[in-house]
Amino acid sequence: NGNRKKGKQDNKGAANSDLGLTCFDYVHPNCLVYNGNGRLFVGDSRGCISVWDVNIRQGNLYVDNFFQIRQKELEGDEINQLIVHPENENKLFVHSRDNCIRLLEYESMKGPRIRKRFFGAKCKDLMVRSAVSPDGQFLVAGSEDGTPHVWDVTSGDAYRSEEHTSELQSRQYLVCRLL
Repeated sequence: NGNRKKGKQDNKGAANSDLGLTCFDYVHPNCLVYNGNGRLFVGDSRGCISVWDVNIRQGNLYVDNFFQIRQKELEGDEINQLIVHPENENKLFVHSRDNCIRLLEYESMKGPRIRKRFFGAKCKDLMVRSAVSPDGQFLVAGSEDGTPHVWDVTSGDAYRSEEHTSELQSRQYLVCRLL
């Protein structure tokens, strides 16, 4: 049923209240994030990202333009976290449970494309998180082994966390602010 995926609409075009119960087809939504323009991204337990445009017009809630971002590399991996790139709303950082964080460009003529991969942080069993600096220059992630990881987003270079652990711990305010 096409309406099931798109959300049922009443005669005014406003989203029906059962949208949240029917749109995920019995998968677990692990994370939610809005971009600055009212677009809602939901990462699920099967490696799929569902997207809606959500807004309120004249006191009514409207949920429009449903689509899914599917990337073969993510299929079957639980998504822990989604982060909208602070400088480009068409890019998402996708932190999944396969020990990789990806920078994904989702509105491309060629479909969703992975622009960069960040390795090092262990994330297989726990809900490990990551954060991006406000200027989009640095990616910081926790790890199941307790080691912080920091990457330069532009170059993809990893900073050796063993060398910076004490510095990061002494500047917890910075790490906490980013996370």
